[in-house]
Amino acid sequence: MSNRTHILTLAAACALTTIASADTIDLEYTGVAGPLTVNVTGEGNYSAGHMNHTIYSGAVAVGSFQTFCIELGEYANNGISTYEIVDLTDAPDPDNSTPYTQAQADAVIDVIAKAVSLGWINSSLQNTGASSAQITAIQGAIWGALFSGVTASGDVNTALSALSSESLDAGTRNLMANRLRAVVATGEQDMLYVVPLPTSVWAGLGLLGGLAGVRVARRR
Repeated sequence: MSNRTHILTLAAACALTTIASADTIDLEYTGVAGPLTVNVTGEGNYSAGHMNHTIYSGAVAVGSFQTFCIELGEYANNGISTYEIVDLTDAPDPDNSTPYTQAQADAVIDVIAKAVSLGWINSSLQNTGASSAQITAIQGAIWGALFSGVTASGDVNTALSALSSESLDAGTRNLMANRLRAVVATGEQDMLYVVPLPTSVWAGLGLLGGLAGVRVARRR
């Protein structure tokens, strides 16, 4: 390994350590990809898709990522907002709701782990070739895990069935249990977020658009 490569590797490791310990991130909602309709039991019909965001460091856009909503009581708003990175059991934003239970958090982790095993998304929640129906099914299943269940029709119902019947892979499930967090902000729709993998395996899997995303992490 050359000295330059060694320095860059150390820099990446340090940056990952920084984002893992940081507790806020600046995000701007830019739209939803491929939304289709699901019915959340007791709540009504909702458009469900992949939530697109730009990551900012100050006023500078430094990356982007896709994620899923974990809250029905707020709207996704335009403009840059600062979100707190918290455990799933500390979401949604405490000013609005009772925090989710560990059982609810575990159910969400199961949904994401199964979607990763199916190859619909990667472990950073990014689309790896999933159809709109499959992405909608992931979002719907997350809402179903947090609330009172979810139903859909057509291709979305087929995808929900595939997601439900997928076996949990222990390694994938443990990986997502260690990585999955929430980002929350008063007056904003709260969402899922992932923290970095250990440095030894990070390079092969990618993280929220790469090293650019690391720059956004900062402490309060």
